Amino acid sequence: MAAVDTSDSTVSPQATTLLERIDQVIGWLPKREPPRQDLLRAVSQMGQHLASETLSRGEILNLQVHVLRLEGSPLRTLLNRRVAELAELYGLHPRS
Repeated sequence: MAAVDTSDSTVSPQATTLLERIDQVIGWLPKREPPRQDLLRAVSQMGQHLASETLSRGEILNLQVHVLRLEGSPLRTLLNRRVAELAELYGLHPRS
């Protein structure tokens, strides 16, 4: 997948911070929550990828899908916000 086009050199540190916040919120999910492991794995892979390159649109969309799989969790809204911030950082705006 193609990397998301970004011209700002501050994107990587901001993205790293957002990924850390997302990881922290995921840690608050109950261990029995089925999508928890998928979320942890996706964030870990994104963090490794971010260390060498920029994130791709597909990676961000994949993370959004994992968050949507959380059913009834009060943390889902917070995770949605954090992932939306990450998407916006890379110029991916939600459809109106």
